[in-house]
Amino acid sequence: MNEARMLATGKRAMNEVGKLELASRRTRAAAVTLTLNSLERVAPRLAGKLAYGLFHRASRRPLSASEASFLEAARRDQLRHGALDVPVYSWGAAATPAVLMIHGWSGNAGQFCELARGVAARGLRVVAFDAPGHGAAPGTTTCTQQMSEICAELLRAHAPFQGLVAHSFGAMVAGALLKQQPRAVARVVLISGVFGSDTLLRGFQAVTGASDGVIAAFLAHVERVQKHSYWDYSGENLGPSEPVRTLVVHDRHDREISPREAERYLAHWPGAEPYWTRGLGHRRILRDPRVVSRVVEALSL
Repeated sequence: MNEARMLATGKRAMNEVGKLELASRRTRAAAVTLTLNSLERVAPRLAGKLAYGLFHRASRRPLSASEASFLEAARRDQLRHGALDVPVYSWGAAATPAVLMIHGWSGNAGQFCELARGVAARGLRVVAFDAPGHGAAPGTTTCTQQMSEICAELLRAHAPFQGLVAHSFGAMVAGALLKQQPRAVARVVLISGVFGSDTLLRGFQAVTGASDGVIAAFLAHVERVQKHSYWDYSGENLGPSEPVRTLVVHDRHDREISPREAERYLAHWPGAEPYWTRGLGHRRILRDPRVVSRVVEALSL
C-alpha cells in the first residue's frame, strides 16, 4: 500500500473514531490507540501526521447563559489572520489603556465575563478573542504559535495595552508573545497556567495511549511542518527576558493543571509572585470574587 492510500485509510479510521458518539470514552480511546500505534509500525511518518492533527484539534466548550449575554454586550470586531476571521470582543472606553485576555484550550472569550467586568469597572478597556476552533471562531485546529501571532496583531490593532490576563493553555501563548515583545505590557496575570510542553505531551499520550514511537513521529512531524522544534514553545524557552510584574494565580486543588506548573512559572519568570486559592478548581477560579478583586488590583498601575 502506498503512502497516499495509507494516509487515506488512517484518516478514515480516525473519522470512524470520531463517530463513536454512543460508545464509552474507554472504547473511543482504545480505537484511537489501536489506529495510531498500528499505523506507526508500518508507516511512522503517517502516524506522526495523524497524531499532529489530533494534538492540535480544538474542542468547543458551550457558553453559559451569562457568558453569552456578556459577549452580546461587547463591541464586536474581526481580525483577519491568514484565511480566518477571528472574532474580537472589547468592553470599555476606546481611548483608555487595554487589558488583553487570552483563553485556554477549549475555552472562549466568554469565560472572562466576571474578570472583564471587574477590569472595565476600574476604567480599563478589555480586549478578548476566540482562537481558531474555539468559541465562535472558524477552523478546527490551533497552536501556541498561531495564537501568539493573533495576540501580537491585536496588540498592534488595539493599542495601547497596559496588561494581559491568560488562563490555562493561554499562559503558554502569553509566554510566546512576551518572548518576542518583553515590554508589550506592564502587568501580567497567569491563571491556572500550563508551563511546560512536556505537560501537554504527557497528557496527550495518556489520553490517546500513543506509543513512544508515535510520539517520536509526532515530534518529527512538528519540525517538518512548523520548521521549529516542539520544545521551542515550552515554558522554559518562553516568557519575558526582563522582569515584568506578574501575578501567578493557581488553585491548590486544580485537578486539570497541577499546582506544580505554577511553581515552575514562579521559578522561571522574573518578577512573578503567587496567589494561591483552595477549592476553586480550574475554571471556577475565573469567577471567584476574591480572585477577580486580586487580579484587578494587580493590573492597576
